[in-house]
Amino acid sequence: MCSFNTKLDTFTADDSGAFPTVITECSCCISNAPSSPSAFNPPSINLPTPFATEAGTYNPMTLTVQIVNEKDNESPPVSSNVTNHTEISDPISIYFTEIQNATNDTAVFNDSSSPQYRALTWLNMSLMALFSLDQDTLPDPRMIEQKYALATFFYSTNGTNWVNHRAGTSRWLSLIPEENKDDVCTWDGVQCGTDDENLSYVKAISLPSNNLQGTLPYEFASLTGLKELFLQSNHMTGTIPESFGDLVKLESLDLYQNKLSGSIPKSFENLNNLKRLDLSENELTGIFPQELTSLNALERLWLFENNLASSLPEGMQNMASLFDLNLHDNSFSGTIPESIGEMSNLEVLHLNGNMFFGTIPSSIGNLTKLKDLFLQSNELIGTIPNSIGNLTHLENIFFYRNNLSGTIPSTMTNLLNLMRIDFSENALIGSMTNSLASLTNLTVLILSNNDLTSAIPEDIVNLSLLKDLRLNNNKLSGSIPSHIGLLGKLEVLLMNNNFLVGGLPTSIYDLDNLGK
Repeated sequence: MCSFNTKLDTFTADDSGAFPTVITECSCCISNAPSSPSAFNPPSINLPTPFATEAGTYNPMTLTVQIVNEKDNESPPVSSNVTNHTEISDPISIYFTEIQNATNDTAVFNDSSSPQYRALTWLNMSLMALFSLDQDTLPDPRMIEQKYALATFFYSTNGTNWVNHRAGTSRWLSLIPEENKDDVCTWDGVQCGTDDENLSYVKAISLPSNNLQGTLPYEFASLTGLKELFLQSNHMTGTIPESFGDLVKLESLDLYQNKLSGSIPKSFENLNNLKRLDLSENELTGIFPQELTSLNALERLWLFENNLASSLPEGMQNMASLFDLNLHDNSFSGTIPESIGEMSNLEVLHLNGNMFFGTIPSSIGNLTKLKDLFLQSNELIGTIPNSIGNLTHLENIFFYRNNLSGTIPSTMTNLLNLMRIDFSENALIGSMTNSLASLTNLTVLILSNNDLTSAIPEDIVNLSLLKDLRLNNNKLSGSIPSHIGLLGKLEVLLMNNNFLVGGLPTSIYDLDNLGK
């Protein structure tokens, strides 16, 4: 059995709420301890200054924290073994089983600079500062484990430099003596619920754009009631811990716009309640994990702007609830699987900015709820399938910068909700069919850099909402429609590098918004 012996001198916190240095002696190391404690005799170590925001005046006491050697068969004392003393002078020892279970490598307790060590120090202080402890007033071990996990997160992400902490509004690691407790549920960005035993548990943490710097700690897994975690737009680095797979009640995980690296944990397959997963705008590598396809409650999956590289896994259709799939700007490759047409709830499909090759599967016409279809900037070949005309809810379709050939499908006349079309930089041939002229909700029509022929249809002037019309670098012939001035909202009009004849129609001078 190992022990910490801590001597606290009488002190009063200064204006910043900082405590003085405390000297602790450890009788043996923890995870790497030899079988005989006498074989190891480390020097005394200085505990770092905790960051509490409020405190009072305290009397001297000695704290003994008992730690189990991994090679010992002994167990530390737990609350049920506490004798019926009036007061308990070593409260942290009662909870050390929970703290050890919450930490994957107890060797961190030998490193006075580690977030875990600092969290343990603060937790020790808060227990002694706020409780006149006896067997009847001991906090529930689950509350202590939560508190330790949150304190570790605070120190792991440089909490003293958080925006809300520097503004004095975070309340993290604060003491609330008027309530005779320190309640994590009052900390900024923390929301709590109450379980069947009337115990509070952390159900949501929201700290976006808060200057979090550092890594995500393993200890998050102790927050077993967590349903929402929003840490987007910060500066966190390192990997996503595999322990996140233990957060089985999690419904929303938002880590976008950080600097996280490594692969997506396979343990995410355990997150059967997950509805929203946003890991976009990080530096993640590796593959699209097959394990994600088992998450049939997932509704939104955003992995865009990372360095992921693989084909799409089999079983994508198993994500039956998914309505928003955004994978743009990675290095995904391979073909777009025919089975994607079985993802019948999809409303948004962004696969642009990757290296997909092959043809657009005709099954894509089965996605009748689709509103956004972005396949641009890939290596796709073949024709645009006629089944595209089934997507009657479609609002935006971008296929530009591929190697598509053939004609523009006449079935597109069905897409009356379309607002933006960009088929530029392909090898499309044939005429600009009148079917496009029937899409009166269009605001953007870009067909430049293809091999389109024949005349510009006169009916194009029916597109009264059009703001951007680009037909340049084709083989269009004939004259510019005489009533083009009716497109009064046009801001961009490009028709150069074609075989057009005749002069500019006088109505073109009615386009007062051009160039704006």
